[in-house]
Amino acid sequence: MLEATLRRQINDDTLTTLSKSTFESKNVVKKSEGDDSKAFTTAESAVLPTPNRTATLPAEIYPLSLFYSEFILQSYGKIAQDFFKENNEMAKLTALGIPKLVAQVAGKVMHDQKSEKECYLVLKLIIMSIFVQQMSTNKKSLIASEFDNFPSPIFHAIREEFFRDKLKTNSRWGYTQMERDRFIAWFLCLFLILNDFRVAITPLASQLHLSENQSGKTLSALGCVVSSATVEESKRYDTMRMARLIEPPTEKKLRKRKRGGG
Repeated sequence: MLEATLRRQINDDTLTTLSKSTFESKNVVKKSEGDDSKAFTTAESAVLPTPNRTATLPAEIYPLSLFYSEFILQSYGKIAQDFFKENNEMAKLTALGIPKLVAQVAGKVMHDQKSEKECYLVLKLIIMSIFVQQMSTNKKSLIASEFDNFPSPIFHAIREEFFRDKLKTNSRWGYTQMERDRFIAWFLCLFLILNDFRVAITPLASQLHLSENQSGKTLSALGCVVSSATVEESKRYDTMRMARLIEPPTEKKLRKRKRGGG
């Protein structure tokens, strides 16, 4: 665990600045009652990351710059590197409550001298996975103490990026359905990028306590082709369905997501 002094090195003013940075969505809108899926009518909605519609390769669809800025790296890159120097084994990561599939992605930065950017992005994915787990078990609010195993400055930066509600005196905060949908969509997008543009839907949904059907719909809205796993994939990943990011999302896929298609 990082030293407390390291956890406190980013002050409240810095966090306020972060909430106004390029991470923050410029398209936040209120959820229309009784119609949670309206946000999926276009890829530039308040929920989905904005894709590069002219991309010809999976790596070009969602640039990594969606998930960091130079200011972010200067503030948190070294903290992320130090986290993986201390937590440099799979067993240590899973002992922190990190889902196995996410810990496997983290394995790519544990044993080599990876850049601060790579370490930050993987640590962001890890902390986001804990958020997703908590939202699945705590339907109305989240509590900061669930993130004590992770660098506090990065936790607070992620919280302020995705949630409007302020921390209350009991260290809890609430969230809306749209905030939850947006968070999960951005988590799945980052997971795709860091996991060779594919997701084994069954184990990921199970480990993060998500609906497999809903996860498939969100991945489809992100542009993935969702299909039954091959025999080899089923054995290798213990999954019934796979999602692969091949091309930017189309209006057809988004309309299908709006209607509730899988």
